[in-house]
Amino acid sequence: MEANAGNGLEYWICVESKWVDSLFGLREWSHLKIAFENELIWVRGFSASEINSSKVLSLPFVKRLYSKDGHLVAYGQKLPLRPEPNQLWTPIQRGLRIELPKQNFNFFGIDQQLNVRLIESEKERSVQACLVPLTTLGKYIQDAPDIRLKNLYWTVFEETQALIIGTPILPLLGNDFYVRECFLIPLGYQLEFESLTHHFAKALNEDGRHYVILNLVNAPTKISKNDFVSLSRGSFRKTMEAMKNISQLSSEL
Repeated sequence: MEANAGNGLEYWICVESKWVDSLFGLREWSHLKIAFENELIWVRGFSASEINSSKVLSLPFVKRLYSKDGHLVAYGQKLPLRPEPNQLWTPIQRGLRIELPKQNFNFFGIDQQLNVRLIESEKERSVQACLVPLTTLGKYIQDAPDIRLKNLYWTVFEETQALIIGTPILPLLGNDFYVRECFLIPLGYQLEFESLTHHFAKALNEDGRHYVILNLVNAPTKISKNDFVSLSRGSFRKTMEAMKNISQLSSEL
């Protein structure tokens, strides 16, 4: 059929506006253009391979079409359905914006606010980071062989806990995370809109110098990658001494 040939045809999709969140995965194709018509969202500019990709086919209740002589034809068909919509077309990366407001980066400024939420997940994932009490880590590393601490990095988190990143992770009781882009996500959970992870990461961590810790209670927490040092008895001892000195100085002021 003509729609399968892909010779000089421009492919379109149409979804209801309530499914706008599902379209963010298309932003990486910057050549696409988007328009809004009442309760419909139109996206145009797909190639033959793109219109058949999993990104498009997985969109909820998507309608695929192609343009011919100013009319739209259903994908795989020959008879026109309707004239092309006469709307204002915008590059998709501008029409579906992911931006950070000046405060409260738990939300992203788009035409509709999108909350970065965690949902339960049954996917099996390996532990790549953990959050444990400083006292627990201190007791463990006293007798741990050096090889067991290799390839692990750590920093102090909120004054009483140690955040450890690397594999294989230590066998300590604490909060376990896996890493996706810059995000540390609790085991047993995933981002509600997992396909947008890369875009969220760029919005929250544009310079690539931070991790973003997600949890079920508080807003995401950013922590600089420069704060991490190699885990060793020496680095732990120096950090504890520095914290003790700071505490004593603060009490004297």
